[in-house]
Amino acid sequence: MSDPKTYTDTSMQIEFQATEDDYKKFLNSYFFKRNLAKQLALLIILSLWIGSFRESSQPFVLTTFLLKATVASLILFIIFVLTPYVIAKVNFNKVFKTNLLTKPKNIATSDEGITVTTENENTFWKWEAIKNAEITNGYLFISLFTNKFYLIPSNAFLNDNEVINFLGVIKSNIQKVRGGNKFRKVRNLYYWGLVGFIPNFGVIAGIILIIKGFQYNKIALTLIGAADILFTVFFWMVLFPLLNPNGFKDVSQMQLNSLVKNVEFYKLQNGQYPDSLQQLLKDDKFAPINDAILMDKHRQNTYYNYEKVDDKYLLFSSGQDGIPNTADDLYPVFSSKDSSKIGFIKSK
Repeated sequence: MSDPKTYTDTSMQIEFQATEDDYKKFLNSYFFKRNLAKQLALLIILSLWIGSFRESSQPFVLTTFLLKATVASLILFIIFVLTPYVIAKVNFNKVFKTNLLTKPKNIATSDEGITVTTENENTFWKWEAIKNAEITNGYLFISLFTNKFYLIPSNAFLNDNEVINFLGVIKSNIQKVRGGNKFRKVRNLYYWGLVGFIPNFGVIAGIILIIKGFQYNKIALTLIGAADILFTVFFWMVLFPLLNPNGFKDVSQMQLNSLVKNVEFYKLQNGQYPDSLQQLLKDDKFAPINDAILMDKHRQNTYYNYEKVDDKYLLFSSGQDGIPNTADDLYPVFSSKDSSKIGFIKSK
């Protein structure tokens, strides 16, 4: 003898007919309006994270950061929103030609699943086969793991309460057949938030939590994921300079050493030293001409001190105080045997 049923009587029946316009409106709302606040938050966070990528030897430049973040947001929008929308619209248009989606239908729930009846079709879905059901902008959307779906306009129901009750029947039965697995998975995901205290690794954990937050419709997971990503940004932009005050000094020293090579290469290519550091950007757009120490103090368009002196040149950083020709100035460092081969001088 089989085990007795644990489901209660959940029989409901709806007659409906969705039009082509219904599906077009649903497509627009599903891809562009559904969870709009969450989508914008995720798009902004990921764009800012990508925009923060830079070479370790390069200082933070606000205009470059904003440009990269803007380009990243456009690319992410195209990949994750626009492309799925276009694909779905193409698939819908193919199905519309057969009139399968727009035929009058009768849908009924039972303890075992859902039965869909049309003029020449009788289909039964077990609760285990149903992937999701939700109300979106005036439509009840039911999808299967086989990517099949039905769209029921809200006006097919007598009132809003009937729509909510119908959705509740579907979701409660889905939850019953899936047991507590989803709850345990969500609970375990919260522990991943602790990884956010590890810079860089927290970004990976944050992205996973944000995606899972959307998947399980848990705003808490999404917020924890966003916090993980923001902590990494906060660490490198705020905590790291505080914990390692000489960090940007070391970057400036490394850049100065590299900048000598750029200046010497410019002379090799042009027969003379550049009149300004900006001229180096013609041959190398990533030449480190911005003083990392001063950029850390959020000063814009602050370059290393440079002056062409006949067939020689001066090159140095103004140091922590930002004032040239003081005790904390930094100069390029290289071996003494190389000093005779280059035009660098410390004073006129």
